[in-house]
Amino acid sequence: MTQANAELASGPNKGPFRGLYESSKSLYAEIRPLWFVVIAGFLIRLVLSPVSLDGDLVGFAQTSASELFRQGPYAYSSIYPPLWAFYLNAVGHTVSVFQPVTYWFVSANGLGTLQAVSYGLTPSSGLSLSYVLIEKGSISLFDLGTSLVIYFLALRAYGRKDLAQTAFALWFLNPLVIIVSSIHGTFDDVAVFFMLSSILFALEGSFLFAGLSVAIGSWLKLFPLFLIPLLIGMILGRAIGGAGDRVRSLGSFLLGCLGVTLLAFGSPGTLSGFLTETLTGITGGETRYTGLGFWGLFSFPTFNFVTNLLSQNLSRTFDVLLPLSIVIAVLMGLVIFKESRTAVMKCQVWMMGAFLSVSAAYFVTTVTQPQYMLWTLPFLLLLGLQRKLYLACYGTITIASGVFYLLIIGGPYLFFLPLWYSFRLLTLHTILNSVTYWVGPGRIYAPLVQSVVGVATVIACVASLWGLVYKVRSVSFKFLKRGGSSEG
Repeated sequence: MTQANAELASGPNKGPFRGLYESSKSLYAEIRPLWFVVIAGFLIRLVLSPVSLDGDLVGFAQTSASELFRQGPYAYSSIYPPLWAFYLNAVGHTVSVFQPVTYWFVSANGLGTLQAVSYGLTPSSGLSLSYVLIEKGSISLFDLGTSLVIYFLALRAYGRKDLAQTAFALWFLNPLVIIVSSIHGTFDDVAVFFMLSSILFALEGSFLFAGLSVAIGSWLKLFPLFLIPLLIGMILGRAIGGAGDRVRSLGSFLLGCLGVTLLAFGSPGTLSGFLTETLTGITGGETRYTGLGFWGLFSFPTFNFVTNLLSQNLSRTFDVLLPLSIVIAVLMGLVIFKESRTAVMKCQVWMMGAFLSVSAAYFVTTVTQPQYMLWTLPFLLLLGLQRKLYLACYGTITIASGVFYLLIIGGPYLFFLPLWYSFRLLTLHTILNSVTYWVGPGRIYAPLVQSVVGVATVIACVASLWGLVYKVRSVSFKFLKRGGSSEG
């Protein structure tokens, strides 16, 4: 066979498509044993997607509509960075292919009526099934993407496919992840995908893409900003070619960040809208510290005095906690910079550093919603593959946060839907009153669940801090004993 015929027979392997073809084959081979998990995960999401537990979807649809008519990301009041509006613009264009925008907002009946009464919404706030399925379906694809990134991070860290496959399954079938994307329909896992991708790119030495990824995640939702010092530390520490190599590596990272930032804020009025709606909304939307994360530790009535004391001087408390969170993120960056320069740096070091960096974002969220726990859960999962304490914290936070969702935003009513909707054995009024009495927001169950999440969060933070100090001291001792050699 001649060389020309051999190249022709090689098909897609030749030319610029060779790398893409080989990567696709490799990816397919990696996830082939996980197809059952993928199919099961998507079926669960499809069944749950018609159910909506929160009014956020209505706001998202209104943003999609305003973007569809090129009114800008802040034409409809939004407290999110601009890339989420651009994302919803793409969702809106997709839905409009199947259904005109005038049919997106429909009167609720049946299940919709129960939702409307449960959340204090008017019956006219219902959404068409087309919009709901496409919006939630797109986020479910990012659930899969996040699971793949976790798979490759675990494979890179531990070198074992069985652990990587376990991590994939534990994320894609995670009940909290499913509730967030397929019932609530909100987008925290989209930002988590880009945040984790930035770490994977940095570990692989693709610093431009690391910058692009973390910037996309940050301008979807702000919490990935707290990871930037750690990424810079990792990049500078891994550049082994001297000062010139460090400048080039850091320049590539910052170029990626700048490119996305210019794209996000390039349209007229976007920057001013962001400053007015998003940054003002962070500090001006709530009057007290509550929710999950660290604040969940003080939610039990016995300890309410702590959050009450902080909330009495909300602005002053925020002025202290914001610099504290930044200091924590910067310190993690310095630690990772130091440890990235040694040949014996352990994978747990950057995992613990990343967990503590992103956990610092909880200090500046006055109300830590259950979906916010997705920000740090991937790091607990990765650490938990070899340490049972972290796996226990991962499971506890997942289950308790999911229960909190059901307690707070109307989920208990869903358990009674077949009884009311199919058989009409009880009146809707009776169901609402009885469920509110037993598990409503004012009952002891919600504070108890918040406290469980708070305890698990604090245990994970203390364990990470202690483990980081121990590993850093151990690595530094070995580094000095070997004469200070470094291998990037």
